[in-house]
Amino acid sequence: MNNNTDYNGDLIEKIEILKQQIDIIWENFITNEISDGMKLMSQLFGDLDKIVTKIVSTKNVDITEFFKCMEKLENAMKISDYMLIADLVKYEIKPIVSIWQNKLNSKN
Repeated sequence: MNNNTDYNGDLIEKIEILKQQIDIIWENFITNEISDGMKLMSQLFGDLDKIVTKIVSTKNVDITEFFKCMEKLENAMKISDYMLIADLVKYEIKPIVSIWQNKLNSKN
C-alpha cells in the first residue's frame, strides 16, 4: 500500500510540473515567443506520453476527452495556429490533467 501511495505521489508531482510547463508554453505563444513555445511543446508531448501510459495502466481513467483534445492540437499545429495551440494546452489539456491529479489525490 505504501508503494501505491509513493507511485501516486510520483504521478501527482509529474502532473504538477506538467501544469506549470503548460502555463509557460501558453505564455510563450501569447507573447509571440513561438520558437521557445514549440521547444517546450516537444517536451510536453514526451511528458504527457509517460503520464498517460502510467495512469492508464494503473487507474480507471477515461482518456477519450484527452485524445479528442490531442486531435484538435494536432490540427492546430498543422496550420501553425499558435493562439489555438496556446488555448488548447491551457484551457483543455491542463483541466484534463488536473482531473487526473485530483483522482490520484483522492486515492492517497
